[in-house]
Amino acid sequence: MEVMLISQKEIESLHIPVTEVMDVVEKGFALKGEEKLEMPAKIGIHPRKDCFIHAM
Repeated sequence: MEVMLISQKEIESLHIPVTEVMDVVEKGFALKGEEKLEMPAKIGIHPRKDCFIHAM
């Protein structure tokens, strides 16, 4: 699996309107409710004992 990390500055440079983001998120929740998609598992790393980082 490949993971791409992008910065807040890179996201802001896209100038995506908040209303568009809200519409897409709403559609995602609707599709989840209709069981037309599934949530991926958490990505986790354990860099040392008793320490972990999870990303969703």
